[in-house]
Amino acid sequence: MQSAPTFKLVLIGESGVGKTSLFMRVKENRFCSEAALGLEFCTADATVDGVRIKLALWDTAGVERFRTLTRNYYRHCHCALLVCSLDDKSSLDNLHRWNQDVDFYCKDCDDAGPTRPQQDPSPRTTAV
Repeated sequence: MQSAPTFKLVLIGESGVGKTSLFMRVKENRFCSEAALGLEFCTADATVDGVRIKLALWDTAGVERFRTLTRNYYRHCHCALLVCSLDDKSSLDNLHRWNQDVDFYCKDCDDAGPTRPQQDPSPRTTAV
């Protein structure tokens, strides 16, 4: 049996917007209110259009002191999920800065390597 292709997904955004809560929902099937200290990693299996894949999910700290450390984790990512809080307008206003980081540090994202399945140009949302 061929192993499932792995796709690296990073959660990005300001501190306190819910990145860790989303991460813990995938990792342990629960939501949490604690903030992340540093970086965490987990994997999750998913099926997209009948193809089994593995997501390598990274919870990156959004606080400014971790920004240079976080930039290393953009490397070789296939997806960056920008997260903001509906009750914190500044987190929405700062998404453009996080998006600029993704554009700058994910230059290799267009060439995901041999494990990437054939792409369908039509956009879609897939539940994990």
